[in-house]
Amino acid sequence: MSTLFISDLHLSANQPALTRLFLYFLQYQARKAEALYILGDLFESWIGDDDESPFNQQIASSLAELTASGVKTYFMPGNRDFLMGQRFIKKAGCQLLTDPTLITLYGIPTLLTHGDSLCTLDKSYMAFRRLARTRFLQSLFSQLPLLLRQKIARYLRGKEHTGIPSHDAKYDVVMNEVFREVKKSSAQWIIHGHTHQPCIQLLQNTTENSNAKRIKRFVLSDWSTTQGNALIVLPHRDCGLIYFS
Repeated sequence: MSTLFISDLHLSANQPALTRLFLYFLQYQARKAEALYILGDLFESWIGDDDESPFNQQIASSLAELTASGVKTYFMPGNRDFLMGQRFIKKAGCQLLTDPTLITLYGIPTLLTHGDSLCTLDKSYMAFRRLARTRFLQSLFSQLPLLLRQKIARYLRGKEHTGIPSHDAKYDVVMNEVFREVKKSSAQWIIHGHTHQPCIQLLQNTTENSNAKRIKRFVLSDWSTTQGNALIVLPHRDCGLIYFS
């Protein structure tokens, strides 16, 4: 058995090839695992659990089939789907995780996060993130008509920070934030997505004394219409980023 981690699929009804790839993953690769963690941005946008489109229902049903098969499935919202609520989570049979969450992964304290909170050089996005995550504004937004929320989401997709442009340092994860979060949680590993820059790194905090413990950082890849990605971790702690099409 194994544990799988994925993020940044950005599913939408107008990307049928990407949707087919994800459904294939759920039916075959994920069925072999004991647990699946989805670390944010499963959807291109999420405007509320009352958006019960056929597409959203299809994704929920497919996840529910996976969990019914015995695979524990966890979902952590990202910057695209932070409005995900318990209604969808219940339909999908998943367990909702807060960001960040500390788990014990085969004996290793492991911090899970979407990753956008680590990009602190992007001041405008961090300000937007703080504002958008308040319950008051989320409640106001949820009371708007569904069609209006859909229009707002389409507008924001063109404005919101995505974490993709690697040429601009403000979109990168700040290592001091990684070390701060890991130290606060006493984790040995950290797993996140968001930046679309997959890697596995062994890091040591050089700002502290030379005896500081090393940490392992896993960055998940985004998905394309032709290629999916997952981090696989085995019980004896072997791990790696796998790609499939």
